[in-house]
Amino acid sequence: MKLYISDGALWLLAIFYAPIVFWLLWNLWKKLSPQLPVKLVVTLFSFLIAAAVPLWDVVITSLKIAELCPHAGLFVKRSVNVDGFYTNFGSPDMLDRGFKYIESRSYGDRLVVYSKEGGTVKKEEFDASKYQVKSRYEFIYGSERVVNYLQSISEHRSVVRDRETNDELGYALRYAIYPGWVDRQTVARIGKVMWTCQAIPAQSVTLMERVLLPKVAD
Repeated sequence: MKLYISDGALWLLAIFYAPIVFWLLWNLWKKLSPQLPVKLVVTLFSFLIAAAVPLWDVVITSLKIAELCPHAGLFVKRSVNVDGFYTNFGSPDMLDRGFKYIESRSYGDRLVVYSKEGGTVKKEEFDASKYQVKSRYEFIYGSERVVNYLQSISEHRSVVRDRETNDELGYALRYAIYPGWVDRQTVARIGKVMWTCQAIPAQSVTLMERVLLPKVAD
């Protein structure tokens, strides 16, 4: 199992924390009962407590992410050819792939329809509450969602869905792992510390490009 702690934090623990712990354990060993079983049990228990102080949250996070990571990645069930689609992550650049229109609600209460007339992009804005979406398929770019009580793991899940049947045509899933308290109080004060569990970079956009294909003109 991989432990999600930075090399910098490990070095700090090895240089500053470990010598203090071993010094305390050595003094404890000398003061304990001369009976060897008692000395071993008490010293081992004390060592485990000392190790848990800086690493308890790292171990809990690492165990959870070891369970989650095998499920991360890009999963395509089937592709469809469409004239356009609805999305919460839209821009007129998507038309360059050959779509006739994009219905995008990426901000506020406004829905924007991008279309092409000749080589010119046309932009129309509507009140989202009054607009009837015509696309059968949608690409929903997911937002971050915390998945554990330590708030050290967040999930990002994007999906392409058939709006008529609610079937998923594919999804992209990744996890972000945030640092434990040792990293937060040391290395993370200098630079960003974070890990990700995903198959490929920009996999949400890749999902859209693999599942939603522009319909070829007859």
